[in-house]
Formats: sequence, structure tokens, C-alpha cells
Amino acid sequence: MLLDDGYITGVSLERTVNGPIVVNNIQNTEITSKGLQYLEENSMMKKVCKVLKEFRAWLPSI
Repeated sequence: MLLDDGYITGVSLERTVNGPIVVNNIQNTEITSKGLQYLEENSMMKKVCKVLKEFRAWLPSI
């Protein structure tokens, strides 16, 4: 899915007769700018920071 959605490049996939998918050229795999943007926008730490900021806003200031 990462390859299909354009988040990585350089790797190739090959279906075998029995059905599994073989990953080829994994050493050439690179993350694209779209992939980096996805990681930046969806990182777990970023989500935790957002939740903590919202929680802090809900607390009454003393």
C-alpha cells in the first residue's frame, strides 16, 4: 500500500504462483516527500501533544 499510495519508491513487488508477494530491491527503497509529510502529520507524538494541549485548555486556570 505504501508503494501504491506513493509514500515510498525504489522497491518492486512480485506475486508468486502460490500467492505470496515477494519484495525485490528493498535496499533501494526511499521515502518520498509525500511519505515524509504523512509521517509528520500523523506521528504519535504529535497526536499526544495535541491531546495534552486540548486537555490543558479544559483545565480551569488557577
